[in-house]
Amino acid sequence: MDWLSRTASLTFVPANKVLFSEADKDHQLIYLITGSVRLESTNGNSQTIKSGDSASKFPIANHQPRKVTAVAVTPSKIICIDKYRLIEHLSHPKVETDTSHDVAGAGTA
Repeated sequence: MDWLSRTASLTFVPANKVLFSEADKDHQLIYLITGSVRLESTNGNSQTIKSGDSASKFPIANHQPRKVTAVAVTPSKIICIDKYRLIEHLSHPKVETDTSHDVAGAGTA
C-alpha cells in the first residue's frame, strides 16, 4: 500500500471540468471516489456514473485511446494511477519480509 500512496494522485475536480476527452491517450486509470461523472460520446449517447454505484468500483472508461469524454457533473474526488506503473509493479512484486509474525518458534519457552 505504501507504493500505491506514493504513485496515485488524489484530485478534487469542480463541476463541469473535463477529466479526459474522446481520443485522448493518457494511460491513466481514473477512479471516482465522490461525486458524479458523465460519459459523453460523439453520437449523443451519455451515461452518468455516481460514487457508490457498481460502475464506480472500476476505472472510468478505461479504453485507450479514450472512446468517450468524461465531465464532472458535481464537485468530485478522483484517484489517478498510471496504468503502466501499476502493471510494472504487479509484474515485479517486492517480497517483504516481516519476522515479527514468524511462527517457527511459537510455543517454545
